[in-house]
Amino acid sequence: MFFVGCDRAPAPDARVAVLEQRVDALTARLERVEQMLAVHGSAAPKAAHGAGPAPDPLATYALDVSDDLFVGPAAALVTVVKAQDYACPFSAKAEPTMAQLLARYPGKLRVVYKDLLTRPEESTVAAHAACAAHRQGRFAAFNDALWTRAFAKDMSAAMMLTLARDLKLDVARFSTDMNGEACQQAVENDMRAIAAIGGGGTPTFYINGRHFTGAQPIEKFETLVDEELKKAEQRMGKDGVTAASYYQSVVVAGGRTTP
Repeated sequence: MFFVGCDRAPAPDARVAVLEQRVDALTARLERVEQMLAVHGSAAPKAAHGAGPAPDPLATYALDVSDDLFVGPAAALVTVVKAQDYACPFSAKAEPTMAQLLARYPGKLRVVYKDLLTRPEESTVAAHAACAAHRQGRFAAFNDALWTRAFAKDMSAAMMLTLARDLKLDVARFSTDMNGEACQQAVENDMRAIAAIGGGGTPTFYINGRHFTGAQPIEKFETLVDEELKKAEQRMGKDGVTAASYYQSVVVAGGRTTP
């Protein structure tokens, strides 16, 4: 199955020139084709013209999530990182799948969210707003509200304030955080982290560090989740590994830091 998603993000400051965005989009398409050839054929991933190598779907990548927004238990054995853009329809399409996974693996799976702005003109404010909600411990509710009430309708700052007010957040604090340097930096950090290991379009997933792309059927996710859950369960109690420490001490410590 070919990648189903939005083109890769521009530079972290979200002010890249239009021409450079188009070049990135073309590069991402070439990269996705080569990645799928690698998955379905015997060839190793190759670099697209002007880009680094595509991520290896069999490798484990060291993607730190210690400061990220998440839904599910902190000590879950399987961590699904969803790199998303709040204006990307394929990111939206994948969101119900995340809820289904959380329901099918109760207590064993968490979904961590990172921002990968493929449509920064539309989604930057929403990304900063989600960060602001997270700083009040209400990311999950705000994330749901963004997808159900704002996506493809109204992504303005005024709408973000409305959502915050309806969720009974401290609106003054929310506004300060949404417009503040800390949330801007958090989004840029997410984008740099994903780019460093070869992530491109949205949604991009890392299932216990294993790269997976697109709004694909839940069965595709379950295959990887089941594999990673089995591996994690086999490591419990060995070398002091616990459910709480597994992701950091095994996935991140043993993962690759480049594509």
